[in-house]
Amino acid sequence: MRALVLASLLLVDCAPAANCDTACADSVTLEAMVNATTTQLAGATLSECRNTACATGTLGAAGGSPSNLAGTLVGAFSVSVSVSATGSSAAVMTDTSGGGGAFVDGDVWSLTLTSAMGEQLLDAGSAVDYQAITSCTNTCKQADLALTP
Repeated sequence: MRALVLASLLLVDCAPAANCDTACADSVTLEAMVNATTTQLAGATLSECRNTACATGTLGAAGGSPSNLAGTLVGAFSVSVSVSATGSSAAVMTDTSGGGGAFVDGDVWSLTLTSAMGEQLLDAGSAVDYQAITSCTNTCKQADLALTP
């Protein structure tokens, strides 16, 4: 099954704090559009990787709505996942914070999604060059990335 994937890597807002005591913490948000129903996505396994460091988890019902799924991926870093489905497509969003070491230009970010029945719904990844943002004495990194399967 083909998936249209639009991913955006956004790192924490590094706007200067009034007193400059707030440290930046790297974080990443990935978004992907997947051609799959909530039935296919319920119980699916999602993995997010940065190079060879990965976090994996299972999607389950969220908020009492069959069109919303959520999960937490664990491993090299912590990832919160939300999925909002309409008909035969779904928007998958991951929010990653901490772990995995310093972000380096050329890092490869990827998402893999496999249904509970073993059907691969998504497998996409790409290298990224980060934009450094300086706030007070802290440096954060930011990148926008569109993944195609």
